[in-house]
Parts: sequence; C-alpha cells; structure tokens
Amino acid sequence: MKLGQNKTPVMWILIALVFAMIGYDAWACADKENRDTISKIVTNSSRKYLIIPFLCGFLMAHFFWSQHLKDPFEEHKSC
Repeated sequence: MKLGQNKTPVMWILIALVFAMIGYDAWACADKENRDTISKIVTNSSRKYLIIPFLCGFLMAHFFWSQHLKDPFEEHKSC
C-alpha cells in the first residue's frame, strides 16, 4: 500500500478526536469548581514549560508550509 492511499481511517480518528476534545471542553467549562478547560491547561502549562508554544508553532508551520502552492511570480520569472 502506498503512503496516503487510505486516508479514511485517519480522517475518522481525527474527527473522533476533535469531538472528544469538544466534549471534554464542554464538560470542563460546566464544572463550576475547577473549570480546567483545554485552553486554561495549555496556557498555564506554557508558562512553566516554554517548549509548548514552540512546539505548537512548529506543528502549525508543518501543517501549512508542507502545502505545494503555485508560485504567484512564476509567470514573471521568464522576463
């Protein structure tokens, strides 16, 4: 099997993960005592461990820089 040929299981796992995170966040937001939402946990942990914001930025760069987009100046390079 070639890499990237069967994307359906990965898509469903990611969808389930997103819904699980939404469910947890809704449950945590409804908890009147702690309110340990995902954003609160990440923010508090980022103050203690500076590698977390770096890794989040690295992951976002990996997602968006890995796209192969057409060069907007390609048609003008022949001049």
